[in-house]
Amino acid sequence: MGPRSGDAGLPHAEGGLSRVLSAPTLADAVRVAAGIALAPYRIQLLTAVVRSGEGLYELPGLRDAFAPVELPLREGGTALEKAWAAGVPVFRYVVPLGNGGELPATFFPLRGPDGVFGALLADEGTALQPAVDAAVDAVAALVPALYARWEAHAAREVLEASERRRDLYGGICDALADPVLVTDARNRILLENRRARSLFAAEAGDGEERRHRVEVNNYLFTSFLARPRPAATEARELTLVDPDSGAELLFEAVPAPLPAPQDATVSLLRDVTELRRAGHQLGHQVRRVQLAETRARSERDQLNLILAHVGAPIVVTDPRGAVMLMNREAQRLFRPGGAPGEGSSPAAVANADRFFAAVEAFASTGQPEQVVRIALRDPESGAELPAELTSGVIRDGDGAPLAVVSILHDLTHEVENARLAAELARVNEGLEQSIRE
Repeated sequence: MGPRSGDAGLPHAEGGLSRVLSAPTLADAVRVAAGIALAPYRIQLLTAVVRSGEGLYELPGLRDAFAPVELPLREGGTALEKAWAAGVPVFRYVVPLGNGGELPATFFPLRGPDGVFGALLADEGTALQPAVDAAVDAVAALVPALYARWEAHAAREVLEASERRRDLYGGICDALADPVLVTDARNRILLENRRARSLFAAEAGDGEERRHRVEVNNYLFTSFLARPRPAATEARELTLVDPDSGAELLFEAVPAPLPAPQDATVSLLRDVTELRRAGHQLGHQVRRVQLAETRARSERDQLNLILAHVGAPIVVTDPRGAVMLMNREAQRLFRPGGAPGEGSSPAAVANADRFFAAVEAFASTGQPEQVVRIALRDPESGAELPAELTSGVIRDGDGAPLAVVSILHDLTHEVENARLAAELARVNEGLEQSIRE
């Protein structure tokens, strides 16, 4: 059995403060403190928790565990929270673990000037109450040293977290393809990412030409910042020079002032060089298309004007047979009352059927042109209208058919002349026969 309270507890702690303070880490300091304050009473250290934020978290390196201990520190209704609030020097509690297990332990709270900053969790084994009380006194004697080590540990954690956050932000900025710069009130560059350094910083081994281009970029950027700003976050164009090739680079600079007390401005330079170049090319293409559309519209208007004054019916169809263009004479034949089949006369419907059947038959032959005769009727008078249909294919530069142009020639006079000639021939033949007789 260990020493009784008041016999050897405090003497064993003499000189322990310096040993705790000289330990390499906080975990080592806790082990040293447990060896001084707990081990003489056959009380075994299980682990330790220290304050971080609003809770107590297990100190790494004291035990091998897949589910570290996490405890609330607020004053509430649970037994643990009541023990924190009551200020008891030692108590027993079964710690629930994250993996569903439990950790029965005797708690030795560590209290500093600003409250609980940690606790030693131990297994008292067969130790009697006097030994536990002596261990409480021994732990209390080492609290100042443990508090100092915890403060240093917490400060180091804050510093390391800040450094990790700074490295993370720096890595994020360096990963950006666009330059990011932080400038002070005098427009001097304080921080920049990797892309910005390639534009505004020269290395020791750089040539004179590259150094000169970097100087030009710094002058252009400083002059840009010195100009009055229309708005705090309004994007403005900035022209720089590629230090390697000397090519012109276009950026949209978006400045944003940092919150007080930082008298600085962060500027994001969005590279719009390719975008502007593509915009210029697109604008050129649009102008070319507009010019071509204007020319095509003018040519179409001229063609429509010509077709409107041509006496012969003309119909232009696409390769599928749909009507693309039809002059006034053709409309009179095929749809005097509208589209074919929509209020048109029977003669117009019959004309359209015969005409488009002939055009479709021609298109299926694959020949460049064809001349056939077709029998139509005048939709107004109903008189027969013999006609000659001339069809031709218009092709593009690759030889693909674009349209079929069909022209109807009125053969009424030719047919009438042929009839009169035949009648005259019969009359002449009758006269000649009479004379012979």
